[in-house]
Amino acid sequence: MRKTAWIMAAALLLTGCAAGQAQPEERTDENEILIVVGGREVPAWQYLGWLERELTGLNAPPEDPEEVKARALADVVLYAAVEDMAAEYALAVSEQERQALTPGVWETLETAQWRQLAAVEALYGKLCTMALPEQELAAFWEEAGYRTVDRVLIPAGEGAAETAAVVFAQLNGGGEGAFTAAKETWGDPAAPYTICAGGGIVAPELEEAALTMEPGEISGILESEEGLSILYCLEPDLSEILIPWVDHCLLQRAAAMEIQTLQRYENIDVYAKFPEISGKNI
Repeated sequence: MRKTAWIMAAALLLTGCAAGQAQPEERTDENEILIVVGGREVPAWQYLGWLERELTGLNAPPEDPEEVKARALADVVLYAAVEDMAAEYALAVSEQERQALTPGVWETLETAQWRQLAAVEALYGKLCTMALPEQELAAFWEEAGYRTVDRVLIPAGEGAAETAAVVFAQLNGGGEGAFTAAKETWGDPAAPYTICAGGGIVAPELEEAALTMEPGEISGILESEEGLSILYCLEPDLSEILIPWVDHCLLQRAAAMEIQTLQRYENIDVYAKFPEISGKNI
């Protein structure tokens, strides 16, 4: 979810959703509304909590304070998207679950505040483990070009090419049963893999070949740093893409949300707000 927030930050910087010219900062009450996201009012404590998290991850004062502000705003928007999506799928955090929450990274906040943010994180967890919406997942699978492949791997070394040729001859035309038998000797314990273009889960040579395959097909003998591989394309495993699908939906939802930043938000001076973190007070 944090990766999605960084993508949102870039989008916010490009769209320039915040209007108005910054004025000298005034004291902001922690419950004062700074932002309205999709009709949800965001109090100062929530936005400033995200801003502090962004600044804490920096090793030096930010070269572009507005970029840091945009990243914090993207986090706020993403959490609003989580709440919206959870409501759509009728997911909620029960009172018992709420009482079991812990502050985590929000330990500097008051109890009511960290519980609110932790509850959103719990909703995200529920989204990532909910019953599979198969029609939506199948469409996403096709759109993103996913493949699930199993693999036999003959480690690099003397005689690897000859061994790979023998194994390939056994597999060719043998179907899944032959592949399962070959895995007893040459199986990859990390397989099967569900991959998409640019995912980086397997070596580029394997990824390129896998994405051209259809269920039931085997690849040729593929060479990579690990050795010689032969892939077998399995039927789609939609359970493997639930989290990527959720993140994809959240990104789309967040991008479509109306964002209104109020003047007090515009006036926030990143350096002055957290001089002990930024190391500089301008």
